[in-house]
Amino acid sequence: MKIYERTYTVLTPNETVVSKVIDGPKTVALTFQGDNTLEVTDSHHTMEELYEHRHRLFLALVKIYDNYMTPMDCRIKCWKSDIHDDGSKYEGWFILGMTVTQPRMTFDPNEKDIIFDISYHLPMKYWHIANVRELAKAPPYDGYTSKNILERLMRL
Repeated sequence: MKIYERTYTVLTPNETVVSKVIDGPKTVALTFQGDNTLEVTDSHHTMEELYEHRHRLFLALVKIYDNYMTPMDCRIKCWKSDIHDDGSKYEGWFILGMTVTQPRMTFDPNEKDIIFDISYHLPMKYWHIANVRELAKAPPYDGYTSKNILERLMRL
């Protein structure tokens, strides 16, 4: 099937260009360009509202694990850092994360525990709310994708 692209103009206070990439019956990408991309809406929420929900939900999840779950079984360690493992940083943002250790499920001494991270960039305005261990640098990025994070969240 042929992949093609359509461009739409979404009516926002300052017009936003939306590009929709379609592969047959499936939309494979939707990109927004313009000054007010956070004002794009699905008629229920703006992108800005959805990101704000994501930030606060992850803060709540980290708070629950760090304050209640982790002291009981110590398999999840919550952390924050404003510097990536390679020394770079995004001005105005920090990384809030959880390092999860899933114990091996067999008696094979050669099988190792599964360790993975779940992390998001959050605006610095939330730095003081994230009362977790501060790291000089975030753990190394393991190449995870958004899909991987969704799968990891379901493994908690």
